[in-house]
Amino acid sequence: MDIVFNSAVSWIYNSHPASCSKYSGSPYDFFNVASHEFGHGLGLGHENSVPTIMNMYYPGGWGGNWEHTMMADDRAGVRANYSSSNAPPLEFICTRWKRINTGLVGSVSNSPSTAAIGSSITVEYSVHTQGLPKKCKPLRLGFYLSTDETINQNDKLLGFTYFAPADTFTQGTFTSTVPIPSVTPGTYYLGWMIDDLGMYSETSETNNGTARCATINITSGTANFQRLMSVSSNPVDFGGSKVGVPASARDLIISNRSTSNQTLNGYVYLDCTETEFYINSGGGAFSLRHTP
Repeated sequence: MDIVFNSAVSWIYNSHPASCSKYSGSPYDFFNVASHEFGHGLGLGHENSVPTIMNMYYPGGWGGNWEHTMMADDRAGVRANYSSSNAPPLEFICTRWKRINTGLVGSVSNSPSTAAIGSSITVEYSVHTQGLPKKCKPLRLGFYLSTDETINQNDKLLGFTYFAPADTFTQGTFTSTVPIPSVTPGTYYLGWMIDDLGMYSETSETNNGTARCATINITSGTANFQRLMSVSSNPVDFGGSKVGVPASARDLIISNRSTSNQTLNGYVYLDCTETEFYINSGGGAFSLRHTP
């Protein structure tokens, strides 16, 4: 198959295509368009039910510093056309994109876009299972505030959830609620990272964090964390311990030596090297248990 690129329009020749910023007009991102057209060369048609390279409309310009990658549905289509008996390697990616209309992909959102310290926000996020050769345990997905657009484990952890991978080449958009901690008021980048503890070895470890993060404005406030109980660091002391949670309590913290993690409204997780402790804060009380 011959693929012809129109020289009458303007192109951005950037090896790191931009985000889905706009859908009409030039300049067009050459590598993004080429990825789409080579998909046709591999026998793929337009797919508009989920975010893919093969969506009917590909974005225009505004170059950036992020690599464009085949998404779950693109990979599934190529493997269907050129069948392989090999199981796809373990691979997950996080994205800011979701389907908003036929053939169109838009950004996920965080609400509100301005939040005070001590308040909470709702974050919308998308995860693609690029490869799942065998079933694995749920992966931690952390939400972070960052001073730059590169999300990593050194940024400010807001909270986390656990993502249970579905079958290979599946994707979904989800929401979680996280608290705003005590930070210097200002504008931050908000992003998330799948397997942020690095528990699994993937084909690529560079695409676990969000690219083209949205910004959020943090204003002054008070983080109303409450110390509800003290327990021994010995895991056996955690079995079945319970404490009442005041009706006003929203932000719960549990610490073990130098490790401290937090989340909001539902579950608080503490990750250790040998055991995992967690709190179920439903029903006005939480119980502490340990899982070997």
